[in-house]
Amino acid sequence: METTALSTVQSEMNNNGFLSTIKLDNDKDKALFFNATSNPDYRLSDCINKTILVKDLFIEKIEMERKDKDGNLTGEIDLVPRIVLIDTEGKSYQAVSTGVYNALNRLCMVYGMPTWENGIPLTVVQVTRGMNKMLTVKVAT
Repeated sequence: METTALSTVQSEMNNNGFLSTIKLDNDKDKALFFNATSNPDYRLSDCINKTILVKDLFIEKIEMERKDKDGNLTGEIDLVPRIVLIDTEGKSYQAVSTGVYNALNRLCMVYGMPTWENGIPLTVVQVTRGMNKMLTVKVAT
């Protein structure tokens, strides 16, 4: 297992507040990165039960106001992971999701750090934990 990949994800997130595996070798790559991180093509929540060939990742910490059990804002701020997945066609998929973040940590531990040139087929799933619904991903087989 690639424990160094997991350490890399955690280290980058702790030190920089973000992790990007997108190569920025030319203007086309830079445009892809900018567009994917500023205005992703899809919301991951709209892709439940679909499989995406993931090539690269962008993860950043963002501030989000906490909600109580009734959905009302509490004024408390949490740092949460915002994830953008890039597929082999250059399309981008965004989620603010601890479930997806945790799954990607394990994925990097098993497959090593991206870029995954041929893509890893990830199926977007929604799981229910008590009254809460959570997004995650699983490797399609």
